[in-house]
Amino acid sequence: MKNIKQCHDIKLLQITDSHLFEQAGGLLLGVNTRDSLNAVIQHIRKTHHNIDIVLATGDISHDGSAQSYQYFLNSVKSLAPLVRGLPGNHDLPAILSQEWQQHATPITDIAGWRIVALDTTIPNSNAGTLAATQLDLLENACESAPDRHVLLALHHNPVASGCAWLDTMMVDNHHQLFQRIERLPNIQAMVWGHIHQAFDKTHCFDQARQLRMLATPATSIQFMPQRETFALDTRAPGYRILTLAGDGSVRTQVYRVEGINIQPDSASTGY
Repeated sequence: MKNIKQCHDIKLLQITDSHLFEQAGGLLLGVNTRDSLNAVIQHIRKTHHNIDIVLATGDISHDGSAQSYQYFLNSVKSLAPLVRGLPGNHDLPAILSQEWQQHATPITDIAGWRIVALDTTIPNSNAGTLAATQLDLLENACESAPDRHVLLALHHNPVASGCAWLDTMMVDNHHQLFQRIERLPNIQAMVWGHIHQAFDKTHCFDQARQLRMLATPATSIQFMPQRETFALDTRAPGYRILTLAGDGSVRTQVYRVEGINIQPDSASTGY
């Protein structure tokens, strides 16, 4: 890999799993997902400035409606000069692409970084996979920009979350993904959604190569960590701020939006 030039830091906002509906009153397990998203965005406006890019890591919509994608985009596009998004298992990728157009492009270059957004969805399934075309897209994106650090974004978790029921729906060919990543040294970190909880671990390929792995709380409902079966958490909705440094390092923090009276149906056994 060529030497990567030192560039200014990038401030990235990750929002995930908003589960919006066509109708404003749409509820997910008792939670009005538009109201919870609006509360999160209000918190972001008050707390953070000079965001360079908003990254939505899937399940933007719960019903795949054009209106839900339009609502999300209109809600966040004033937060940063760039907005990018990728589909989750509740999204309809074709509708997302149609409504977002350039905002749903898989490769984005900003300062010394390249952000690569992969589609892990399987039609009519909650599970995740990476088609050969997606793995090739990642490899080509990295090899064609050896002078850039790479942040990989996807929806489904590529490593076990600790929730047995969720991990039946993770990226099923994650071993192939990590084999590719090991050959692509400019990938510094990857982020995902899907698990509706915070996750922050490091994968070590060897003493000289580490990969930061991050997941982020949803703006809607939260899943209880470390559970065998479906269970909702009472923690507040949240989001993640990442600082992508010019030297390839990543600094990050999860923010929770307290005091907005989010009360999901705790008796639910799934959705």
